[in-house]
Amino acid sequence: MNALVVGGTGFIGASVARELEAQGHAVHTVAGRQHQPSGERVHAFRPGLYRDLTPLLDRTELVVYAAGSVLPRKEPALPAALQADVEPLAELLAVLTAKSTPTRFLLLSSGGAVYGPSDEVLTEASPTAPASVYGLTRTFMEDAVLFASRLSQIRGLVFRLSNIYGPGQRLGGGSTFILKALHCALNQEPLPLIGAGDQTKDFLYLDDLLRAVSCAVASSRAWEAGHIVNVCAGESHTLRAVIDAVEKTTGRALLVRAVAGGAGDVPHVQLSAAKASHLLGWRSQVPLWQGIQEFWGRMAVGVAA
Repeated sequence: MNALVVGGTGFIGASVARELEAQGHAVHTVAGRQHQPSGERVHAFRPGLYRDLTPLLDRTELVVYAAGSVLPRKEPALPAALQADVEPLAELLAVLTAKSTPTRFLLLSSGGAVYGPSDEVLTEASPTAPASVYGLTRTFMEDAVLFASRLSQIRGLVFRLSNIYGPGQRLGGGSTFILKALHCALNQEPLPLIGAGDQTKDFLYLDDLLRAVSCAVASSRAWEAGHIVNVCAGESHTLRAVIDAVEKTTGRALLVRAVAGGAGDVPHVQLSAAKASHLLGWRSQVPLWQGIQEFWGRMAVGVAA
């Protein structure tokens, strides 16, 4: 299969691209504006890029869209956010809607940010109520993909991801609490923590996400009706529980530094994984303690090397 991964130099996008290549697919990637292409299959984004890539897109069967420059708690004003994240997606969709052959389009979105604050277990039928510019841009992007699916040969699928963590993650990205905790344990630095750490989050190890992508690629039913799917562990943990697991894994006590929360913080997230199980035959296989152990092992090996 010919595939294009947008955001292919980011943590998740690069991991997805490597997984698809390992499965034998021919993969091109689109990187950020600042990236210097390292080969003929890597394209740095610029306005007009997708129009110039029309011959490539004509034979592309799968697009995985993992791009986005707007991050939680690092948000520009709304007009700048729309220009940075929604306009490039719209440009790509405009080229793909002109195709006469089908294109599978997987958008990697955000669960907690799109649903917004709630004390309920959130299913794909739950209302969206983003409390941040980041969440709003994801909502716009979801709507654009699903609307284009109704008007063209695009076969849209949205993954609403929980907090993804694992090897290759960088501190400057989003959803980095586990990485920060391990980094602080490794370097004996204080860990910034909002409040008492009683916020609850759903954490999903990278390997589980890659399996979900593989399940979608292998499925035909997943692309039939513009599905939205929560891709998550299906259970939530407090940040304090994460700290306890990191301390047990590393054998090091963490110092905590209290910091103020942001206006768009979602304190409690509990996502249902039932639809992913039913539609994709997928469920998380890596519990939190195991993911933290594996992540720490990879970090420790990197330091030793």
